[in-house]
Amino acid sequence: MKAILDQVRGQDKVIGYLLSAMKQKKLPHALLFVGPAGIGKKMVALGLTQALTCENNADKRACGQCPKCQRVRNEQSESLHLVKAVGDTIKVEQTRDILQFTSLKSLGTAQVVIIDSAHLMTTQAANSLLKGLEEPPENTYFILVTSNLGTILPTIRSRSQVVRFSPLATQDIREMSGLDGWQLAASQGSMERAENLKDGSYEELRLKAIGFVKKCFAGKEPNIALLHDFRELVREKDQSIVLAKFWQQLFRDARIYRQSIDQTIHADQAGLFANMEDISAEQLSSLSQQAFILEGEFKANRDRGLCLENFYFKCVDYALD
Repeated sequence: MKAILDQVRGQDKVIGYLLSAMKQKKLPHALLFVGPAGIGKKMVALGLTQALTCENNADKRACGQCPKCQRVRNEQSESLHLVKAVGDTIKVEQTRDILQFTSLKSLGTAQVVIIDSAHLMTTQAANSLLKGLEEPPENTYFILVTSNLGTILPTIRSRSQVVRFSPLATQDIREMSGLDGWQLAASQGSMERAENLKDGSYEELRLKAIGFVKKCFAGKEPNIALLHDFRELVREKDQSIVLAKFWQQLFRDARIYRQSIDQTIHADQAGLFANMEDISAEQLSSLSQQAFILEGEFKANRDRGLCLENFYFKCVDYALD
């Protein structure tokens, strides 16, 4: 069995930095792994844990074979404390468990705390974690994994070394997922997104997203009668989030289409983009940003029907401008 770090694709620069810091004994005790979901951040965190705890890592790279490496791979190591969200949050009780774990004498060369989706920590949980970050026991490492750096408390960020991960190359996504066409482009370098896009229901949602945009820009005035139908689009939270992502992509494509159709995600929608040529590039950028905000509102459990109505009227305002 290979070491985990030897199985990660597309993050050679990050891995090289981490292993070099380990070899020089300069690895920060608090690391903040930042980048889009589905690009290997958690995998690298587990791989680094293997390297820190491996019985045979004379060259500072895990063997992947020893019992300690196997237990890390199975997320059952006595040297690893892995924290995941319970529901939509990481609670203060979970960070208190972290402090208890780090207070115990290490049974190996190091002990590692990985907090997956660290942006889901409540304020109380994040504040509880601060003491551990400020005064970590010897050979104790914290790795916080997040796709949303902006929601991490400044006090957490200031005590951590930010390590930025890049989206995966298109060729890597193609080889690992088997996707092509708009689905490959829509994955935007994320294997998590690529795996989701294999689900045929995503094509149905894409068509709904396209239909919404067409209706927004088809009339001469707002069509209040459409609002009931639009509310049905966002009845389910997960579906609503996917639609918001598609709207971000479509308005981005409408702007990029003016320079090159080859750079668009939804290249089959050239007719739709051509019909939006009266809208300025600045307005299209604004609409894409509004769709990003809409996604955040859906995730925050705001009234989805009301949020979508507001988004619709912003679209119509630009269409009639």
